[in-house]
Amino acid sequence: MPVAPALPAGYGASATMWARSVPIAGERMSTTSPGLRKRSGPGLPSASVGEEFFQVLVRHLVRATGADYAFIGELTGPHSGRVRTIAVCQGERPMENFEFLLAGTPCEEVVEKGLCSFSSGVRDRFPLDHLAAQMGVESYIGIPLVDSAGVTLGPMVLLGRRPIDHPELAERLLRIFAVRAAAELERRSSERTQREQLHFMQTLPTKSSLPASKPAPLPASQA
Repeated sequence: MPVAPALPAGYGASATMWARSVPIAGERMSTTSPGLRKRSGPGLPSASVGEEFFQVLVRHLVRATGADYAFIGELTGPHSGRVRTIAVCQGERPMENFEFLLAGTPCEEVVEKGLCSFSSGVRDRFPLDHLAAQMGVESYIGIPLVDSAGVTLGPMVLLGRRPIDHPELAERLLRIFAVRAAAELERRSSERTQREQLHFMQTLPTKSSLPASKPAPLPASQA
């Protein structure tokens, strides 16, 4: 598990500057605050879209914060009460996507209230969250991904088996990347809707495929 970088004294005021130094392209991460060490590794390509973008982003968040897990989820419907993940990783290893009920989970609070952070005791606080129990989760930080119309599309989450180092920094990173992640989710949803509409239009019968109609017979008086 990569170790989160040590932060200098007074890091709170410079956390945003540190977050902005996270690579959006290229292969190395350098920092602008003194005392932060350099780390090499793949960055977050600005040209990435779709599944590649989400997979790179969750790995990047784990690497930057030292969390054990990260995932991005999408609500399966406006009133479904369920989330389906679109990218998950443990450490820097991708995991299979999964689906879960929102009720009784910290993600429910994120979707309803906004950014939530629990430094410890997640399983005690949310005893009905069976997924957290299976994963041995102790700490949680999550933020809603909101589209341009103000609609929540799903959560972006960091999970730790121990308290996440420097949770304030992790929160700032989530806020920064939530904007891009929400935009990508919205674009993905729009493209899916367009494909569904196109498929529907293509399945409609065309005029040439309709059976030819026979002329109505004339009344007997006009025959």
